[in-house]
Amino acid sequence: MLRQDAAWWDTQKYGTITSQLNENIDKIRDGIGDKIGLLLRGISMYITTFVVAFIIDWLTACVIFAVGPLSCLTMSFMARLVSHSSMKQQDSIEKAGAVLQETIMNIKTVQACNGETTMLNKYSTALRSGRIYGILTYVWSGLFDGIFFVLIYAFYGLGFYFGGMSYLTGRIKDPGDIFIIANIVIFGAYFLGVLSPHLMTILKARVAAAVIYKRIKRTPVIDCYSSEGKILHNPKGKIEFQNVHFWYPNRTEKKILDGASWKANPGQTIALVGPSGCGKSTSIGLLTRLYEAQKGTVSIDDVDVTMLNIHALRKMVGIVQQEPTLFNGTIFENVALGDVSITEEKIIHACKIANADGFVQKLAD
Repeated sequence: MLRQDAAWWDTQKYGTITSQLNENIDKIRDGIGDKIGLLLRGISMYITTFVVAFIIDWLTACVIFAVGPLSCLTMSFMARLVSHSSMKQQDSIEKAGAVLQETIMNIKTVQACNGETTMLNKYSTALRSGRIYGILTYVWSGLFDGIFFVLIYAFYGLGFYFGGMSYLTGRIKDPGDIFIIANIVIFGAYFLGVLSPHLMTILKARVAAAVIYKRIKRTPVIDCYSSEGKILHNPKGKIEFQNVHFWYPNRTEKKILDGASWKANPGQTIALVGPSGCGKSTSIGLLTRLYEAQKGTVSIDDVDVTMLNIHALRKMVGIVQQEPTLFNGTIFENVALGDVSITEEKIIHACKIANADGFVQKLAD
């Protein structure tokens, strides 16, 4: 099963859910906080200052009005570049998170094999691949901030120049109007432009939300929540593999099952024997539709498992893994996992069949 999980992991190219939640939820929280309010404040402030300047002298106000749209255009270019770099950086962070979670979950194996240095190097390599994109995020932010201030001072000077010429020609009677118009319009444009850090935070939150929603909305090929499919109300337990071919999508050159055919009649005990990687666990995965064969059929009571309802199929088939996992709870809750209607008598009977009732009865509670 570990081989299967690793293959699926490489094929999907997704980081761990834990990594995505840890890294992305904080970014989303920052993005939906006061940043949107600050953004709206800057836009409304610029519009208000322009209206006031337009009332005082519409021609001078129109001359320096372009500072606002140009600031927005500059921020738009910055937004695209920052968004692209953030997305690339996020991929590397997810890979590093996957390595970190894998190491912590298998810490005994890592320590037993002296693999601490190997895993640290692997983690560092994953982070290092995203460092350039993290640097580029701040490079674009600093570059466009500089361009923004160049625009601010250029239009500030243009406002004074045009206003001064208008005063000399007699079109503007009060020289104080020149200072008022130039200052309030540039003041509004400044607050519109200094929103770039807040805008960058919102953009990062947008990228983080897109990653999470992409994962949430993803519909797998084998949908365990699907209500479609046939339900066997009185299964007999006849299992049959007919010319089954299976290989993992990222290792098409190596077949795990190459025309496998076997049959297990009701009540019959079957042992699958072979070296690691020969397809023993894969066969059970195909039987419970964790995977689907590329060719051939896997059937229960002469019904192809692909035609069965997945929930009913997995409720019908019981599996004890090679390395079972115990969840925090009682023995009853662990044995009854996935079946809320099972009785205590059936649990006891199942423990007796599995030769577990002896040590269960010796437990304190």
